[in-house]
Amino acid sequence: MSKYLFVLARGPEDGGRVERCLRLARLAVLKGHEVSLFLMDEAVLLAQRFICSQPDKLPEVAPDALCQHFQFLRKARASILLDVHSARQRLGIRPALPSGLALMSDAAMLDLAEESKVFSF
Repeated sequence: MSKYLFVLARGPEDGGRVERCLRLARLAVLKGHEVSLFLMDEAVLLAQRFICSQPDKLPEVAPDALCQHFQFLRKARASILLDVHSARQRLGIRPALPSGLALMSDAAMLDLAEESKVFSF
């Protein structure tokens, strides 16, 4: 099986692109591939939303569809990674991350990209 890295830099303003990224990541898991989801820039704001405690409406896509994709990825133990710089800037110095999410440095992301097929959204 292959390794896939899905890089998402879009946030709540682009619900269609967010949903497409999560849907393809889910499909890769279902096909038996190793999947990592890297959230950077505005996408780190979605980390709070992915807990699904307060699903605000996103354009084009029902929030529960996003939550379903994300929860599937968490249960499947896909790596959900947040860019450390984006998380510090948008969520505070040390955000309280839910289980299954981790911070990742630029260098570690580049290492992961070298060994993965990369999709960017």
